Amino acid sequence: GVFDDVYELSGVVKSFAQKCIRGGLVKILYDGCFEIDNVTCFDLNSSYGTSMTQMNGIPKGKPKPFYKNIPDNACYYWTQINIKNISSDKLGRYGFVNEGINFVDSITLNEIKKYVKCDIEIINGYYFDQGFNDKLKDLVNLIFDLRKIDGLNKLGKNMLSSLYGKSLQNAQQYRIKLIHKSNLPQ
Repeated sequence: GVFDDVYELSGVVKSFAQKCIRGGLVKILYDGCFEIDNVTCFDLNSSYGTSMTQMNGIPKGKPKPFYKNIPDNACYYWTQINIKNISSDKLGRYGFVNEGINFVDSITLNEIKKYVKCDIEIINGYYFDQGFNDKLKDLVNLIFDLRKIDGLNKLGKNMLSSLYGKSLQNAQQYRIKLIHKSNLPQ
């Protein structure tokens, strides 16, 4: 299935990964991609689903720690970086990456290296070196096809959003306990 050979994150590693991954924020990094006058919001059909199909898949294996240097055999990673000496105004277009300490994934770091003139110091992180489980794309395409069937559009949309959101969900902060009113203090 989609999660075969995928390690279930928890604790410190999950907390670190969640600092590196963002959803729901879309910024255009490259000037001149397109121009639209008087647009304040641009909503794409199934952008979460589309983003999941454009990934290589879900990294397989247990994440391994690294310090100072990203291993050459890393297929995907999360890293804490220190950004210095910015000589480009494009960094702020991310909206969540600034000069100083940042947490990013391998995709975001590659974009920063490609578009932003700055010095980057790698501090630490976690990497994967066992490739990807690529079955996610098939599942997303199947659910997207459900949206084309009359009456199933909203169900398919909610399933895609849930699939994306549940993979990044925080651990529950509170425990809900139901107590019968006869057991409440008087």
